[in-house]
Amino acid sequence: MKTIEDKEREIQRLTALVRQGSPASTVTTSRAGKLKDVPAWHDEEKKDEIKFPSWFRRISNKLKVNADLYPDDDAKFAYIESRIEGKAMAALEPYVDGSHPAQLTTSAELLEHLKDMYEDPDKRRTARADFKKLVYEMSDDFGEFKSDFVRLAGASGRVHDEWKEEFRDRLPVTLQLQLVTSFVDNSVDFKEYVKRATEFVVTVKQAYATRQEKKKEAEKKDKDKDKDGKRRDKKKSSRTPIDLRRFLGGKGLVLSSTIGNNGKTLSVKANLPDTGATGYLFINRNLARKAKELLNAQTRADTLQKGRIEGYKGGDQQIIDTMIRLDLYVQGRVIRDEWFMIVDMKKDIILGKQWLAHHDILVDSRRNRLLF
Repeated sequence: MKTIEDKEREIQRLTALVRQGSPASTVTTSRAGKLKDVPAWHDEEKKDEIKFPSWFRRISNKLKVNADLYPDDDAKFAYIESRIEGKAMAALEPYVDGSHPAQLTTSAELLEHLKDMYEDPDKRRTARADFKKLVYEMSDDFGEFKSDFVRLAGASGRVHDEWKEEFRDRLPVTLQLQLVTSFVDNSVDFKEYVKRATEFVVTVKQAYATRQEKKKEAEKKDKDKDKDGKRRDKKKSSRTPIDLRRFLGGKGLVLSSTIGNNGKTLSVKANLPDTGATGYLFINRNLARKAKELLNAQTRADTLQKGRIEGYKGGDQQIIDTMIRLDLYVQGRVIRDEWFMIVDMKKDIILGKQWLAHHDILVDSRRNRLLF
């Protein structure tokens, strides 16, 4: 550490340079913009404004950027000590006491001591454990998920080239299907893939909010109609005979729809909404072959893990190993770039439970329609 005599000699040297008419550049008088003081570190959760890694980084930046405010190591040491309070100061006190055998005498020693005291020694292992548990659900905040992913991927030492695949694996299957083209496209890097995922999630959530409003309106109208119907039923005699034929037969709930690709379309008659089919979207193998030939639709098998399905009776097990991407037009709406699983079945298309749930669609059996 500099003595008082050393400091006086330095002042005399600078004064002499000024008197000799030395250029202004000889004496550094410029000062960087002053950074605000770093919050005090207490090592107490209720009192600390920021976590230790952020505190340590900020105080290091403060000493570097505003070096002109701390001309020697004593000044740096004093500033660091001034930003330590409470429990942390009580723990530090013995090490800054002149009688301690391992007294801290430089700012570098003080910072290193604090780092050893408060930085998580198991930081990478903890980050890896948290990273392994990180998944995204459509009800979560996508912005928070992105921030957590980047933070944990960096802290756990994941290679940046693997981030795109790691990010994809943490998304719901339905979202992965929508982004499969972007994933297999090598020109789409991690940043662009995340951007496209964000845009899709925002679109889905906005559409969901709109559907919820419309659904509430439809439910209100149905309740009003039901009330009117109950009033009429009360007027009827309770002894009116019941005709069981009303509860038998009738047409199944089959909708007409259209599939398309790049502006070309193909009509589909047997389109079955089936909440008992626990998959996403299914298409008849013959229809898929026709769509590929006439609509030039894209199929994909090389990036899929094979899946096994069985019929509603428990038999007819099939291996699904190919999908086809098509636009689906139903009830005046168009849902673009949907991936259909190609299977052997009687119906042309089955709208499975996962697809209905993903788009928040209800089946209205009374009116033979879908409620978007």
